[in-house]
Amino acid sequence: MALNFQRVFAGDLITTEYMNRLLDALDSLDGRLGQLERGQPATQNVKITSITPVGLRMVGDILHVQGINFIQPIDFNKVYLRGVPVQRFTSGSTERELVFEIPDIPNLSPSGEAITLTVSNGATTDSANVLVRPQPIMTRGRIESSYVTAPVIQANPPNITPGTLIFGFKVKAFVDRSSTFKLSPTMSDAGWSAELLENTADVRRSTDLIDIPADTTGAGVARDVRVRVTVPSLPSGKSTLTLTVNDTTAGTLVTPGAGSVTLTIGAPVPAPLDFRLSLSSLGNAAFLNNRLQLTRNVATTVTFKLNAASGTFVFDSSMRLPTGWTRNSLSPLESTFSGTAADLSLFVKWTGASGAVDTDMLVTAAEKNDATTSATYALPVSIVD
Repeated sequence: MALNFQRVFAGDLITTEYMNRLLDALDSLDGRLGQLERGQPATQNVKITSITPVGLRMVGDILHVQGINFIQPIDFNKVYLRGVPVQRFTSGSTERELVFEIPDIPNLSPSGEAITLTVSNGATTDSANVLVRPQPIMTRGRIESSYVTAPVIQANPPNITPGTLIFGFKVKAFVDRSSTFKLSPTMSDAGWSAELLENTADVRRSTDLIDIPADTTGAGVARDVRVRVTVPSLPSGKSTLTLTVNDTTAGTLVTPGAGSVTLTIGAPVPAPLDFRLSLSSLGNAAFLNNRLQLTRNVATTVTFKLNAASGTFVFDSSMRLPTGWTRNSLSPLESTFSGTAADLSLFVKWTGASGAVDTDMLVTAAEKNDATTSATYALPVSIVD
């Protein structure tokens, strides 16, 4: 109802009747405003008739609740999902449909669960069950893959020939939470093949997935990965071995990593560092099927030939599976190469006793002034009784 008041000008007499009419009008307006703020009184029970989309929804998805007897203004309706209130409705909401974003709901099962959705129009309520799952937690960071371990080949000459060779990669994850990564070894050319191996035996790895925990130090969490390459029976040719590592989480924010090494038939195995190691002398051992045969309880000295252009290197040797193995000696412990390529004999003596099993003899060279710059050669070893 429109309110009509005569305008008052300077010098006019304002009567008691005029003031009372004005106060009555203000009282009426205040009453109607209060009724509007409280919402229109519900005259019928609120009822949910349907909820779309059907099936499993995710926190953050838009939900449409159809029903009857929702009130105006729309914001006066109250909606709760397992007790968590909906803070706002979208502009598409009407007296027959409430549209809103599913709020964050604590302690939801990662796979989703049925929760109670309740609608109130201020006088009555109605409820229904909906299936909701939390938003996936995105892993952030990066993954590195690098070629670090070369196979040892017999000297004279230490070149790649048809057959199999085993290469080692270092996978390092710099991620903010534990994750599962997929390992994918590939060869760039037809005829060559690559397969993942277990770290404890020369058998095909049972899975191409690897679990790595969160990096809590900033230095990354490293894992060793072994790859066996089959070199085709060709007089020449080359191919690039690549180990790609990807996070398997859907929508991941982890940058994948890829390390590679190019292999050429008739050429030496590429060195991970600026030096090359080959097998020079077997001592009292034999070499059969690309494996060094060591007799149990017999100390054996193996001689390697090291070729490097320049730099000072420190050396180490270990067994991948150390139980039952004893390193008797290693000489020299370090050596300096100056400018021109030179050869050095590296002597390593090992004894395999009770408990020793087939494994890899690892020989590592690291730059003396930069311990992070290193490379490892692996020589497959069999223990013979």
